[in-house]
Amino acid sequence: MPVLTCSSRCRPLAACRAAGFVGFLLLLLSGCGGSSADGGGAAYRIAVVPGAGDAAFWAEVRAGAEAAAADLGDVAVEWMAPANEDDVGGQIAAVEAATEAGVDALVVAPLDPEALVPALETAGGRGVSVVTIQTRPEPPVGVTHIALDEREAGRQAAELLAAALGGEGRVALLSFTSATNTALEREEGFREGLARHPGLTLVAEQYAARDVAVAAGVTEDILTARPDLDGLFAADGPATRGAARALHTRGLQDQVALVGVDASPQAQDDLHAGLLYGLIVPDGFEVGYQGIQQARRARRGEAVPEVITCGLTILTRDQPVAARPERRLQPTS
Repeated sequence: MPVLTCSSRCRPLAACRAAGFVGFLLLLLSGCGGSSADGGGAAYRIAVVPGAGDAAFWAEVRAGAEAAAADLGDVAVEWMAPANEDDVGGQIAAVEAATEAGVDALVVAPLDPEALVPALETAGGRGVSVVTIQTRPEPPVGVTHIALDEREAGRQAAELLAAALGGEGRVALLSFTSATNTALEREEGFREGLARHPGLTLVAEQYAARDVAVAAGVTEDILTARPDLDGLFAADGPATRGAARALHTRGLQDQVALVGVDASPQAQDDLHAGLLYGLIVPDGFEVGYQGIQQARRARRGEAVPEVITCGLTILTRDQPVAARPERRLQPTS
């Protein structure tokens, strides 16, 4: 299958839905959700319905989507974010509203890979070009799927811990949920990476529910139960920031090597401060950029890859800054 590897504001969706479906639809038609361009002169209207839970990552996705719209010059982006990571019903309502409003394309990150399928299939049946990002629907729906290589993120975390610990030590996994493919693939990739280093032993696994305070508390519990812990992989942004907080509180940042996955400025500050050994930065900007670009291409009847994998940037204490790929790609004419 074809695969490509890439390197104005309004009230939130919850407030729009409060007016009811008809009111929400009217608000959408008037630009609610946030447009990156003057929709009146745009040839293509693309609704982006992101996920939720890691604000820094989705802010990067939004920036990439708006940059693509600006580069292309004929696209208006409607940003329609769910209230929270449990707001599957709100996400479905957003997809249905965008479809009824006659958008040209949808870029959607399903919160529930099965529950979103009927709404996405309805959109596609009405001629809306559907692009999915991050979590792929079950069964797959849409013209292309754009995501990070989550398994590779997990494998790279294991490699970083191996480097930090000289290939030997007791490590823990702090994930964020067992309910999404993103989390499961990062966890599986981490275990695959550990299998390459038999001197690393996984001694604890916990979940932090995408909450910084919960992650800090769970990390404290792990440290109490395993005072011999040598390393920790925090698998998302809130887990990374919470674990860094706990290590700082206990003064253990030089005894327990922390590797996290996070796109936030706070995580990079923590890296510079020595609270993390390594940081895996997902390129949400590229996910958003490619989402708009490929949605427009599909709407124009052009061929698009079936899968697009976007990149990761690896930072360490010794190399806390890395050159990132040029973010503004040559737009499709």
